[in-house]
Amino acid sequence: MNQPNPTAAYVTAVVTLYMDMPDTPMRISASDQWLARNFYQDGVPLETVETALLLGSLRRMIRPADCPRLAPIRSLAYFRPVIEELQENPARKITANTSASSYEWRLRNPRQRLRKIRFQMIANTKAWLYGKLFVALLTERLIQRAESFSPWGYDVAETPESKSLA
Repeated sequence: MNQPNPTAAYVTAVVTLYMDMPDTPMRISASDQWLARNFYQDGVPLETVETALLLGSLRRMIRPADCPRLAPIRSLAYFRPVIEELQENPARKITANTSASSYEWRLRNPRQRLRKIRFQMIANTKAWLYGKLFVALLTERLIQRAESFSPWGYDVAETPESKSLA
């Protein structure tokens, strides 16, 4: 039977993890695939790449609110310094009294939370834009009605200054 290519499986896993992160592109570039293959050739464990992606994304998200918003991530190379940092300072291993299920929850849950936050941000942005549009249309309609209404009950003749703004 045909054996699966371990390099291709590794690259696919890295690319999938990368695309699941917030503020990352929806398509993968050739340089991202090349970098993922390079990680495999350098012997970077998939767990280290996943941890680096989560750590890099979380660092972006916990910035102070008064700081300007960061631009979206354009390349997998953004996470390369985090991967190098994790290789220089490896995380502590699981101790005997740490259950495997709680460790798996820690690995899976942040990714699910990040994915949920990404969709909440999109939904919140849409709601905010719809609210702004609604307020603008309502204001325009109120201005149109107010231009033809006199507080003393007289008919107001339409003047060139009272034309609609929209």
